[in-house]
Amino acid sequence: MFLGVAILPLYVRFLGAEAYGLVGLYATLAVICSLFDAGISASLGRELARANAGDAPGRQIAELVRTAEVLYVAIGLVLGALIAAAAPLIVTKWLNLKTLSADDAIRAVRLMGIYFVFQWSMGIYAAGLSGLQKQVELNIVNSIGSTFRAVGAVVVLWKISPTAVAFYCWQVVATALYTVAIREVLWRDRGINRNDAAFKWTVASQVRGFAGGITLLSMLSVMVSQLDKVVLTRLVSLESFGYYSFATSVAGAVTFFGQSILTATYPAMIEAFSRRDEARLTYLFHRAAQLVSLTIFAPAAVLCAFAPIVLRLWARDPATVANASTLVSACLAGAALNGVAVIPYSLSLAAGRVRPAMMAAASGALIYAAVLAFLAPRFGVLSGAVGSAFVNLAGLLVYARWAVKPLLPGHARRWLVTDLLVPLSTAGAVASLARAAVSPSASQHGQAAGLFLASFVTLVCTALATPAARHEVASRMQALRSRSTRLF
Repeated sequence: MFLGVAILPLYVRFLGAEAYGLVGLYATLAVICSLFDAGISASLGRELARANAGDAPGRQIAELVRTAEVLYVAIGLVLGALIAAAAPLIVTKWLNLKTLSADDAIRAVRLMGIYFVFQWSMGIYAAGLSGLQKQVELNIVNSIGSTFRAVGAVVVLWKISPTAVAFYCWQVVATALYTVAIREVLWRDRGINRNDAAFKWTVASQVRGFAGGITLLSMLSVMVSQLDKVVLTRLVSLESFGYYSFATSVAGAVTFFGQSILTATYPAMIEAFSRRDEARLTYLFHRAAQLVSLTIFAPAAVLCAFAPIVLRLWARDPATVANASTLVSACLAGAALNGVAVIPYSLSLAAGRVRPAMMAAASGALIYAAVLAFLAPRFGVLSGAVGSAFVNLAGLLVYARWAVKPLLPGHARRWLVTDLLVPLSTAGAVASLARAAVSPSASQHGQAAGLFLASFVTLVCTALATPAARHEVASRMQALRSRSTRLF
């Protein structure tokens, strides 16, 4: 994650803001195509977790994986071919090009189609490993594959050709190797009897209800998450949209801190719900919610308060600082709220309930449409960040009422206040005070030192305000004291 964020300024520097807008375009296309996931990846992860809870035989697990793989990869091939075929229409009818040639943009979009096939296929294998609670193996492959892809892209842009076509050529090669690796890790798992793997329509039909709900939810979620992109690409230049894509990428990076907690917790939630273990489900929910709040709100508050300083020290590009600082701060509000909503979302999916998430997405679509209609003509890309904050705030209230309250009676208020509001207010207050203490006229070394100190103090104060983090620190300290006593 750190590597992915660190190289963003290099992408912008080598490609230019307009060509980098094509990276944002790919993200939009990928999310739109996620409509056709048909709930397969979510269903596979949930069914594998339930199979583990019920000690299912290796043959049944192999049939689950093979059926999901065949369906998912076939869908990815069709979607990738459609993207490549529609490249001329996408470039001429959708984008507002200034300096980038239409021919280069068309070639880049066609390469996006090939890249998409491999990137899409990785999703089903990652879902399988997560459902089997093989997070360590998944993280090893992801770390190596992401590093190879990111560093290689920088080398290609630096030494070979600083163009979008060269960038996506490398993405195709690197992601193909990445996909092969993660597929092998899944199929070599001891719990899967590979020799008995077979495609079975009956396996697919058993989960069609849950998969259908996930599909409808995906449609609503895509409508919410991509509404700003679709509107803004028509209203603003590709250069402005490039800065907006950059800002949303930086803001979205803070959610990666909580992703590892979610990855480890979600299959365990499914297992606890399948075993009717309400005490463990409650424990997992609050612990995960508090730790996700800590790992998201603390860095988000610091980055929001210090956005100009961070970009000045990191990007070292005056144009990026001038055009993206305000956007980054504004986008962080929506990204942080969206990041902490994944825990109640996962709770509802663990129980097989899709309706709360659908209600959150539907209300979000209406709110986003209203905000963009009113603000986009006046404030341009900034309206997308403002709308995102309103949408995700409404989503939290929906989850409290229709997900947490019925599944964990009496715990909705505790989630909103103890798990969310206390860490948020603590992180925001400490980061704001720290920013006020750093002089705008300080040297770059002084600003860097102030940023480091503010990050440390904000993290410590937020941890002390979070019960799960306090308990974790106390138990670790007690363990250290016990070891010291035994040694001496």
